Amino acid sequence: MFVELKSRNTHYDELLLEEPKYKALLSGAAELELTPWYINSTPDGIWGFNLGVMDEPVWEEKWLPRSTEFSRSGNKTKLVSFIHIDSGVAL
Repeated sequence: MFVELKSRNTHYDELLLEEPKYKALLSGAAELELTPWYINSTPDGIWGFNLGVMDEPVWEEKWLPRSTEFSRSGNKTKLVSFIHIDSGVAL
């Protein structure tokens, strides 16, 4: 498995995935002949998404914080998708 892990302080039924991270997961997994997984932990549980078997997400531009790092403040437009927890597996 080639995995990106996210830990969120708030539960959302739809979890944000940035397009560059999605592409990096797919290409990194392919390069190493592994399966790309996107895993999110929220206060209500942990969900895993096998990106290798899912349809390409629908991307949209959103004005979001530049980074979750405090030193990089401000917003910018990002290409993102929202993946519903029902399309993953509860872990």
